[in-house]
Amino acid sequence: MSTEANVAVSADAMKLVDAAEEDDELIDTGFAEAIESQNKCPEGQGFHIPGVKKCVPNGYEDMEETDVVVYRPKARTPMMYQDDWAYAESFDLKTAYNDKQACDHIAAASMIGTLLWVWSWLYYGKTTYEDKTMYPYGEPPLAWFWMNLASGTMGWTAASYMSYFWLYALISVVEFAAWCMYISGDKWFFELWSVVAKWGSLIAYTIPPIFAMLQLVLPATSGGLATTVSDGYINAVMLLIWGAINWLYQLIVHFIYVERLGNHIHAHDIVDDNEECRC
Repeated sequence: MSTEANVAVSADAMKLVDAAEEDDELIDTGFAEAIESQNKCPEGQGFHIPGVKKCVPNGYEDMEETDVVVYRPKARTPMMYQDDWAYAESFDLKTAYNDKQACDHIAAASMIGTLLWVWSWLYYGKTTYEDKTMYPYGEPPLAWFWMNLASGTMGWTAASYMSYFWLYALISVVEFAAWCMYISGDKWFFELWSVVAKWGSLIAYTIPPIFAMLQLVLPATSGGLATTVSDGYINAVMLLIWGAINWLYQLIVHFIYVERLGNHIHAHDIVDDNEECRC
């Protein structure tokens, strides 16, 4: 078949695709008949993923005739992407479909953030044996920081604990819940919250270690610690170190994998929502 004929077929097919909004049956029957009448699918309309019995769109690769399929475009959720076909042209669909690393890494980051959230409820590192910051009542930091935000000696530590509690709950814990929803089949919220966590890890996760650093470096007259053996010194060091390490880890993971996660989810939406091939 000549190139001119292929172009004509593709143009006819596209007219039918445009009309599909008014008549869904047209895309199922008329489109297929228009293609089969010349015994060839329009060039560049799609390809098969090995091991997947579905049709997927393609508009940007040269494929063999046996790999070309008829594709029925469908909208997906969330609403920000109205046309999967157009979106698919922005990434390698076959690679994205099989890319499970993005989900695994972001899920691991959410788990680590959640564990650090729980750790911040319970951990206090004594500077010396005589360090009585959490005594005489033996209360954990989760109960202690609420009443000590205005403390003249440990207020910055209390602020660090409070920021760990709220920020990690809003970012990592929600992201972990979103991942649980994802493995249960509800994908869109995990994709959405991974983007929130990307920017949250960049900005919000700097706050807990900054408060801990202020506890260490400010003079005693500004709420800091007088010496390196003052009560709370070792604890502030630990809050600073773990906060900084996790900030860097979360930042790296999310900036590398968030876009890949979105592509992976979209690829599965495109493939899994399609009907059987008709070529």
